Amino acid sequence: MFRDLTQLRIVDLEYNQLSGNISSILKFNNSLLQELHLSYNNFSGNLPSNICHGLPNLRVFDLYHNDISGNMPTLWHQCEEMEQLRLSFNGFNKGPMPGDIQNMTKLQQLYLSDNNMEGNIFSLTILFFFLTNLTILFVCVLFC
Repeated sequence: MFRDLTQLRIVDLEYNQLSGNISSILKFNNSLLQELHLSYNNFSGNLPSNICHGLPNLRVFDLYHNDISGNMPTLWHQCEEMEQLRLSFNGFNKGPMPGDIQNMTKLQQLYLSDNNMEGNIFSLTILFFFLTNLTILFVCVLFC
């Protein structure tokens, strides 16, 4: 989709009726892209396990309100520059938060609410202990 637009720094496609498999949308390499806003669309499928591999400087990744499914991937160790991760209101399968999210040391905002995440609060607390720059953590369910 954006393969030839190698100078892009921000892609904002929020609030459209775009649809398709998220894996095919995210198949591009752009070392300059810093923000990818895809919220409030109809993207579906599983997150690919190499999101940040082709987007090494991605700081904002926003998939709020789509229909992303599958397990929450273990890929966050690749996202060293990530500051905002917004995955709320999708359809991730039940499962724990991936442990490698603790490697996102620049992360400031994390939105994971209204997904089917599970696990005990103690392991979550330990996981977030390493996110020393985190200022917003939103993981509530239902009536927030």
